[in-house]
Amino acid sequence: MARPAGFELGTGHADGSGAEVTAESRSHVSVHRVPPAPAATRGRGTS
Repeated sequence: MARPAGFELGTGHADGSGAEVTAESRSHVSVHRVPPAPAATRGRGTS
């Protein structure tokens, strides 16, 4: 769902404290972000 919305995977952890995901992990937290704009379009936002 995140990729079609324009997000990319940033990091993934086993919990909110940033623990590493292992085979024994009972949960995971994925952090997605909007990729940076290409340099040619930065600063050209509309107001």
